Amino acid sequence: MTMETKRDLRADLALIKEATYGSPWSYHRDRIYNINGDTVADVSGIPKVEITFITEAYDGWTHAIERAINAEAEVESLRMQRDSLEATLQHYRGYV
Repeated sequence: MTMETKRDLRADLALIKEATYGSPWSYHRDRIYNINGDTVADVSGIPKVEITFITEAYDGWTHAIERAINAEAEVESLRMQRDSLEATLQHYRGYV
């Protein structure tokens, strides 16, 4: 059985932002460039689909992780509201 480890999304987000300084990246003639025009990688011989993934990953994963962080916060807020409503309901059940 596989045990899933909950990742630290804020640490993952910080790692992406630190590791990909100068993003977004672009691709032209077997090279990936950062926003400053510096060559990040020579990607000659790498399939186009993988190059596209590499250049799009910063924006895509940054957005996905930010959405996951917000979703987790919303879930926690909804759990707290549910617990509060359940406690209120239990309180008023005593009056019936």
